[in-house]
Amino acid sequence: MATPTLLAKGIDYVNEFHWVTGETPFTSLEALVTFHVVYLSSLYALTNFMEEKPIPFWVRGFAFVHNMFMSVLSLVMLLGIILGAYQKERFSSFSNYACNRTMKNVGLLPFSMYVFYLSKAFEFVDTFLLVLTKKKLIWLHKIHHLTTMSLVWHAMHIDMAAEITCGALNCFVHVIMYLYFASPINFLRPFITFFQIFQFVLALGVIGYASYVRYFTSLPPCVGTALGEFHGIFMYGVYLAMFVNFFVQQYIRGSGKNAASTKTDETKQLTKRPDFSRVFVRALLIAGIAIICTLSHSIYLKAFGLMFWAFAMSLIWFFGYECKTASGKVNEGMSTLQNFFYRLPTYPMMREMMYWNRRDSLLVVALAVSMYYGPSATASSVAIPIFLCGFLSRPKLVPEPKLAPK
Repeated sequence: MATPTLLAKGIDYVNEFHWVTGETPFTSLEALVTFHVVYLSSLYALTNFMEEKPIPFWVRGFAFVHNMFMSVLSLVMLLGIILGAYQKERFSSFSNYACNRTMKNVGLLPFSMYVFYLSKAFEFVDTFLLVLTKKKLIWLHKIHHLTTMSLVWHAMHIDMAAEITCGALNCFVHVIMYLYFASPINFLRPFITFFQIFQFVLALGVIGYASYVRYFTSLPPCVGTALGEFHGIFMYGVYLAMFVNFFVQQYIRGSGKNAASTKTDETKQLTKRPDFSRVFVRALLIAGIAIICTLSHSIYLKAFGLMFWAFAMSLIWFFGYECKTASGKVNEGMSTLQNFFYRLPTYPMMREMMYWNRRDSLLVVALAVSMYYGPSATASSVAIPIFLCGFLSRPKLVPEPKLAPK
């Protein structure tokens, strides 16, 4: 009798399910931040670990199981979203479908979207598998995986009515995509990318309709908020632009070239130097954060501010020193300043940071966590280890070649 009782309780839980931010498990803002902190720090540690390690023998088998699991889970979520929407009569009119609900948003539909939200954490494993198999992480992958979970969380938090379009279409694409990852069939690649682009266009249409109703008609605004609509339009616009560019580069222009013609010249790799304009912008950004920290009323943030001031000065010094070296102009005043900054313990860390861009994201994550939580034990246990992991580990710099005498 225990099994039917548990099954009945599970069915009752699903039928009465309602998303309440902070009360439903893993839906608090703290949980969302923690998901991303753990993801970024684990990715950083795994990337460092795999630099000189061979591809583990078990990765391909694990990848197959993961991809099949995600494909089946996506199919289950897709069916749950469609059935839940049908139960709530969401297909009765376009307004009910994309703008305002006629029935309370409880039951199978919000539960399926809750599972959809949690599945975004499982998608982080995709990135780990790329690192384990020593494949390059492209910007499209990084941005897409870093922003989708927060986008779903925001939509559920404000109870937007675009979940059928955004969630169901994403699940449909993922059913095919993860099957392809499990057993690749080359001719499917462009079709999968095309379906993803189609998904973003429809999502932009639905969210754009909600904004149109809010600002350009006399009708009551759709459920949700203007900020949520802006968030959705902005992110789906970014996704659309990146995926269209990917589609054009991969399948129209045919960017896949002969390996021999794209062989990188080792001398050019060794002589590659940082983009100093970006260095200067980073210096200004860190200096701005340092000002915010030092002007706050929190002693904890003031301490962070002092550290960031030192990092910002080291960055500014690094920028000036490299420009001075390139131009060959040396004067006594700059030499004195050079010696001062060179003795700062933050200088070598910042110099390495120019060659190690992952530290930028770790810095932002550490700052976001510390500024959100404030002076608490959680901030100390989360932000400080991430900060130290990012700046105290010291990967080797690529040596510059010695030029042969003329």
